[in-house]
Amino acid sequence: MATVSATIKIDESLKKDSQKLFAAMGLTLSSAITIFLSQAVREQGLPFKPTLRTNSHPLSDELLSIIKEAHEGINMSNSFDTVDELMRDLDA
Repeated sequence: MATVSATIKIDESLKKDSQKLFAAMGLTLSSAITIFLSQAVREQGLPFKPTLRTNSHPLSDELLSIIKEAHEGINMSNSFDTVDELMRDLDA
């Protein structure tokens, strides 16, 4: 397969940060872009879900709220002091 050059314009700090990330993964910027383009062609679209969501956390707000409530013991019908107590309750 013949290779060709392509020129792109990106922010300088984005380029440096990307190169650092990909180097840690054993990739060059060129190989990472090739992977991205190959996956886009394979999927016939972007290889990720585009979103306007500004929250960078991969969990939904609802799930994060449930996790917080569980951690704080909110809306819990039972509480247990030991794992054995929990297991007995689950078996019942």
